[in-house]
Amino acid sequence: MRAKNLEWDAIKVDLFKAEQYDAKYLKLNPKGIVPTLVHDGKPIIESTLICEYLDDTFPVPRLIPSDPWQRSRMRLWSKMVDEGLFEGPLSVGIRTGRDWTDKAWTIGGQAELPLKGNIKLRPSGDLLFPEHAGMGYQLNGDAVIYLGQGGGLYGGGGAALVHPHGGDTDTGYNLLFGLSTAESQQTTKGFIEFRWTFINDETPFKTAIGFMHRL
Repeated sequence: MRAKNLEWDAIKVDLFKAEQYDAKYLKLNPKGIVPTLVHDGKPIIESTLICEYLDDTFPVPRLIPSDPWQRSRMRLWSKMVDEGLFEGPLSVGIRTGRDWTDKAWTIGGQAELPLKGNIKLRPSGDLLFPEHAGMGYQLNGDAVIYLGQGGGLYGGGGAALVHPHGGDTDTGYNLLFGLSTAESQQTTKGFIEFRWTFINDETPFKTAIGFMHRL
């Protein structure tokens, strides 16, 4: 806007307060991301599209190169940014639960990084405290997909690495599903999760409760 010497009114959206998920803002930008340009009462979203819109609407001075080759290079760089792998803020949280098969209490943490659409990466780790053995641990590299607007119900799976106390480290895979009942715009969400780990000839069943906090 400054490069175009245009006057505008700035409205700050505090990402740390999750204001991008406020219902009023989502009406302008359903993806819940910034920035959003509102011109003549019409919203324009995505940085690249906003720049092109400004160049079409206010052509002097030009932002987009007139030379075809330079313009193609500009679009290549903007394409790389627009089609980046990650989309949205990181969330982190803690959880505790029970391994009902191996009779062990668990405590751990997880992170959540949004990809395109409703898919999110979910790396996590748990300490295992069996009733009749020493402490072990399990590391997980999962991906989940959220169902519906707001994403209350999710399911997914991924790889598991399990190290019981005094035993060998084994690898396997997980299947999981869970439920979060908090509104999508809330920064902190509670959840309950059910997971199965398929490793060797065993399939331990675990439940966990915890919360995620969007950074």
